[in-house]
Amino acid sequence: MAAVGFNVENLEGRMLLSADAVLEHGTLRVHGIEDSPNTIVVGNSADGLSVNVSVSTLKKNGVTKTITASFPKTLGIDKVRINGGIRPTLSASIRRLPRLRSRRLSRAAAARM
Repeated sequence: MAAVGFNVENLEGRMLLSADAVLEHGTLRVHGIEDSPNTIVVGNSADGLSVNVSVSTLKKNGVTKTITASFPKTLGIDKVRINGGIRPTLSASIRRLPRLRSRRLSRAAAARM
């Protein structure tokens, strides 16, 4: 019986590069790619009801990757934590929704309605 031989070649090192934005226990966590320059923008939506996140990353091959996400403020965003990677450009502008206060009407005011 003849011996069967095979060659095994090592692959180059690989890394999964990803950016993300997640809401956990009231904290909005935004992560850029660690080994790349990132532009991270966190701000209110046009109607002010959500927080929009955009992470643009310039990869080593020159390609720009952008992820976007939107989180309704009704989910209860208390804090924002941003990890930007190498030379990050950060922009954050978030305003809370005005608090709605319930008001009790006096009997006289309720009668006028």
